[in-house]
This record gives sequence, structure tokens and C-alpha cells, in this order.
Amino acid sequence: MNSEALKRAEGQMRESEERLRDIFDGTYEYIGLLSPDGKVLEANRASLEFAGNPREDVVGLPFWDTVWFANTPGAPKQVKQAVARAAAGEFVRFEATVRRPSGEPLTFDISLHPIRNVPTVNIRKRPQSRYGGQSCPSPCVLPFVATPPTAPSFDT
Repeated sequence: MNSEALKRAEGQMRESEERLRDIFDGTYEYIGLLSPDGKVLEANRASLEFAGNPREDVVGLPFWDTVWFANTPGAPKQVKQAVARAAAGEFVRFEATVRRPSGEPLTFDISLHPIRNVPTVNIRKRPQSRYGGQSCPSPCVLPFVATPPTAPSFDT
């Protein structure tokens, strides 16, 4: 590949990544990626607005130790178990009421499942694990989606 073609390809890749980032950050659903051991790799804008945290406050932490679950008794344990099940190859979906740092309760539909090197934007309707119940192949990520209780209104 000549240098001009390489520059074009790099520019197209950058544009594609920017479009995906716009989609990722433009949804009202709380979306992110976890490592197989449960560490937060990425979180979208909506999820960070839950408690007004910058990305740096959650990336690298175990998912269950983040501000999303810290104010809800029992939630960290349930989420840690859900992550382990997803890392083992299972599609995991559950409803959970969690508390913001302000104490306000919100009920979410939360789902996790393993994928291998596949960027995923919305995985709420995915079928049972594509790995047939086997453990998450390496390298893999666990996308999470937490749908808040109400969708934004489009009425004007």
C-alpha cells in the first residue's frame, strides 16, 4: 500500500471511529465495555452523567465498585456475580434498582454478555451466548447496557 492510500485509509478509520463515538455517546442508554475480569474499559456519556463523574473516575475500576452501584446495598455482590456469569459465556440480564449518590432510586434493565473483538453499540436484544456456554475467549470484552426507566420524549 502506498503512502497516499495509507493516509486515506487512516482518515477513513478516524472518521468511522468518530461516527461510532457519536452514536455511543449520543444514546440515553448507559453503555460501556468491561474486561473479562470486570474492569471498566469504556463508558458512554449517559452512564457518566448518572453521578456526574468524569470517565477517569470509572475506567479501570471493577464494574461493581463504581459509583453506579456503591450507594445500593447488595448491588455490588449481584453485579460481580453477573459479570462472572457473562465472562463464563452466559448472556445475563436482570432488573435492578440502584441509588444515585443523591439517594434517588432508579430501576434499570441491565444486560451483559461476552463478545470477541467485535465493537457493539446496542446488545439488549442479543440471543444466548455465541460461545455455547464456554468461557469468554481471550481477548474478549463484556459490553454492558443499562436502560433507564424512561425514554426521552420526542414531543415538542
